[in-house]
Amino acid sequence: MPAIVKIPKIDLTASADSFSDITLDELTQYTVCPGHLVRLREFSAKAFFFLRAGDLISDDFVQRYRDRGVLDFQIMYVHHEDAQESGRAILKNLKNAKLTSEQLQYRAEFLKWFYQHYWEDENDSSVLDLVTICFESFFDLDEKIAKEYNETSIFLYNRAHMMASFSVVLCLVQGYVDFRMIQDIYHTAFLLDFGLTSGSFNIELLEACRRESQEMGTGLAYLRVRGDGSDYELFFNHPKAGAAKARELASEKMFEPKLFKMIETHHEQSNGQGFPRGLHHGEISDFEAIVIAVDKLMPFDYDRFKPFDGIGFFKDLFNKAKSNEHIESFPCLRLFNEVRRCFEQTIPELIEIEKLAISEEEVA
Repeated sequence: MPAIVKIPKIDLTASADSFSDITLDELTQYTVCPGHLVRLREFSAKAFFFLRAGDLISDDFVQRYRDRGVLDFQIMYVHHEDAQESGRAILKNLKNAKLTSEQLQYRAEFLKWFYQHYWEDENDSSVLDLVTICFESFFDLDEKIAKEYNETSIFLYNRAHMMASFSVVLCLVQGYVDFRMIQDIYHTAFLLDFGLTSGSFNIELLEACRRESQEMGTGLAYLRVRGDGSDYELFFNHPKAGAAKARELASEKMFEPKLFKMIETHHEQSNGQGFPRGLHHGEISDFEAIVIAVDKLMPFDYDRFKPFDGIGFFKDLFNKAKSNEHIESFPCLRLFNEVRRCFEQTIPELIEIEKLAISEEEVA
């Protein structure tokens, strides 16, 4: 077997030693694929590709390959089981908490976990770890929705997961601890770009999305002078189209279905120059600021989760946003400041207090 393995589908080259054996039955223990799933070939460096890290492991996938007798695979693991296990346990406790004091306790624990894995470099982690535990804890929509994202664009699929997962963190930063409400925000953030799945998500639309995330209005301007206008129309209308699709396909899964209206506002800005409604800062709620924030922060070109890509990942995103010369026009600016205060002051101080308490107990 060749020492080097190539997976052209995801533009990955790695050593054969990077892969471990996994059976189809073992794979069914996961809801989200924990790594890049392939079958290695004895006389060729090109592996047969099956799933990316982060792809859903659907019943259809399992049954299809079971029927074909394909029961053994190789996988290049991306996840970190220790990180997932601890984060998953905290979210489970938050879900089951009955008292406000308990909810606040698990809020603090999760924000510490997030700080240690994604703000600083204290623990190994992948973005996939956060995506996985949030998907397992909060996702209650029809898996066809996730499949539609994946079939339209891997960029949109990964971004939906990342926006939804980070919306959970932002809810907790702002002090929201009711599990059902956080779940509603998670679903809403997951569906922010759902209106873009209605057409062909081509390279022009991808570039427009990148530009719009950096400076509002530039994405629309980019599309205005390209093509026959269909991409411009799709992009301009996707907030309203996404909200309509969300209401049609997912309202019954929401505790407060009216929150889907927030999908319409994720391209608004403080000065009223956003789209499609041209809202001003005072017309944008704190909840809407959350979905605008995740839309602003999450990259549009994240096509592959990597084993250690979580270390300092979100801190880097915030530093990048902080240096954006157009940040003053973002309706989520106050929320950005709250996040920085949380992870640059509140959580580090809490950790130091806990360390001091432990030291004093050991001395006593």
